[in-house]
Amino acid sequence: CCSLSSLIIVFLCETVIGQNQQIVDSLLNKYYNKSILLEQELDLLDNISFYHPNQDSALFYSNLLIKKAESNSIPLYIYRGNIRKGDALRL
Repeated sequence: CCSLSSLIIVFLCETVIGQNQQIVDSLLNKYYNKSILLEQELDLLDNISFYHPNQDSALFYSNLLIKKAESNSIPLYIYRGNIRKGDALRL
């Protein structure tokens, strides 16, 4: 009983992580391989830092989001970057 429920939980966690990785791979591809407008770039960085399963990478992209938003004086993305940074540090 406990063994089966533990196996199901592990399977579901791996499935969610795998789905997040697919999302992140798609977002990274768009970020690095397309010419995009500043707001699109900031939105991609926000989503990458939100979905990235790796804590260090999520922190890297949230810091990049903050830096780019600050240099362009865009408070919404400065705020979002700090939220994502806090989430990454909490992991």
